[in-house]
Amino acid sequence: MDHFPRIPMYTGLNAVQVATQLISAAMVIYALKNAGRTSTSALLLRPWFIVLVIAGAIERLAGLALGVSMERDWVVLLAGTNRPVALAQANAMLNRLDLLCETVGASVFGLLLTKYDIVTCLKISSALMICSFPILVMLGQLINSVSCHALDSSRTPSDESICADLLDVRKIVQNGLSSIKHGWNEYKQQTVLPASVATVFLNFNVALAPGAIMTALLMHRGMFHFPSSNLSISEKCLQISNSCLTGISPSIVGAFSGLCSVMGLVATFISSSLVKRVGILKVGSIPFSHVYTICHN
Repeated sequence: MDHFPRIPMYTGLNAVQVATQLISAAMVIYALKNAGRTSTSALLLRPWFIVLVIAGAIERLAGLALGVSMERDWVVLLAGTNRPVALAQANAMLNRLDLLCETVGASVFGLLLTKYDIVTCLKISSALMICSFPILVMLGQLINSVSCHALDSSRTPSDESICADLLDVRKIVQNGLSSIKHGWNEYKQQTVLPASVATVFLNFNVALAPGAIMTALLMHRGMFHFPSSNLSISEKCLQISNSCLTGISPSIVGAFSGLCSVMGLVATFISSSLVKRVGILKVGSIPFSHVYTICHN
């Protein structure tokens, strides 16, 4: 991404993301209409499931690349590297819009599910994806024109030797390893390294239990509730079996997801105001220092 112009790369990543989302929706619709009840091992070998997994992985990679380019490149270029308050406000606005879209999108999709079947809702979502693509392209061009075409160039100057290196597998591996080494060296020099490592270990369970898997488990299997102590043994066994077989209502899961988005939305307003008062470095070290104190105690 560093060696290609920003606007064409932005357009290409949006096209890839929309295309993979449409493929994923088509595979889910096909599975709902044609696939019956099968075992897990048989499901993993179905062609539509393999295509669904690959399309989902590519879509996540494209979304990650777009997020990195927006938050770490476009914002810095447009706001200025020596303006920490402007950078904080721009990042807060991006996160604010992202969380707002997640909250509104989940609410609208949940409302559609209460009125229509899943296939119809997926078709509506696919139509919205197709309609949003030209809007995204036009907004990117508008940002470029307002910023006096500052996004036309790439991060690094491109020439024939660089383009040849991009197609060399050995060079790709060498550049990747050197970038990882440079990133770790920069990370080790930070003053909040111990607190950051403590935060990573505290949140390590998030990587072991992804949110989508936990949501599906809670909706289909439910939460385990400990039976009351004044019940008989048969009544306790019956209550345990009912709690394991009864799933949580999707509205409850959606309510908690919306609450998390609201908390993140509030945090964007608080962080931008704190940056103005105490500075960006102190704001970044405040949560890490509290986590480090908790772990130490």
